Amino acid sequence: MQFKVQPVAAYIASGAIVTLATGLQVATPGWVKKSFGTACERGVGAVALRCVEVLHAMKTTNPLGLTLGHGVVTKACADLLAQAIPKSAGVAWIDPLRMFRSTMASVLSTTLTYYYWTRFMARKIPVAPSWITGLLGQGFGTAAFKTAVTQIIYRPINVALFLGLQSIFRGDTARQLKTFFDKRLKSSIIGGMKFGSFANLVTFMVPVPFLHPIIGAVFGLFFNVWLAVVSYSK
Repeated sequence: MQFKVQPVAAYIASGAIVTLATGLQVATPGWVKKSFGTACERGVGAVALRCVEVLHAMKTTNPLGLTLGHGVVTKACADLLAQAIPKSAGVAWIDPLRMFRSTMASVLSTTLTYYYWTRFMARKIPVAPSWITGLLGQGFGTAAFKTAVTQIIYRPINVALFLGLQSIFRGDTARQLKTFFDKRLKSSIIGGMKFGSFANLVTFMVPVPFLHPIIGAVFGLFFNVWLAVVSYSK
């Protein structure tokens, strides 16, 4: 059931798909009309405008569904890259069942949890404590404080959940799961701490809470590629 791809083709396709999916998330109908003018009145332009209008409405009516849809796309691309990158030969054999398992593990452990985590942070910590904002300023200080809280509380849970779901979805026994955690958990959490410190700081600097899980998913594409490689390494 595996299929063959050229690694370079996988890189290009994944980049194009993630870029398109993210662009559709942040585009507004007004921007599309202003940018493309009369081309939006017919054919492909009209279809594109209608697509943006539907997605823009979902930002209010169904933000979770919109975020999960974007997460499925980015996480599937992450595992495609994880399967293609290690191959030194001219082709890579992609296992679609593994891609499905990895996508589900990523969406459940990262996309879904990060959506609720960023909403919680926006509600509970709109501004960092005064002693931090006094030192670092309100914008950067709040982003830095949220990043620290995220790395200390959220990141270990996120990484453990991802690795655990990967193992469970592969059909590992309890003994295999424990052995897998013993080998991979500590180094994976440390890697998440290092990567997430920069990614979360950039994410929380953006003043629009709706965009936080979207931006996090784009950064997470790179982290999930590495984490998927780790979870399937011998």
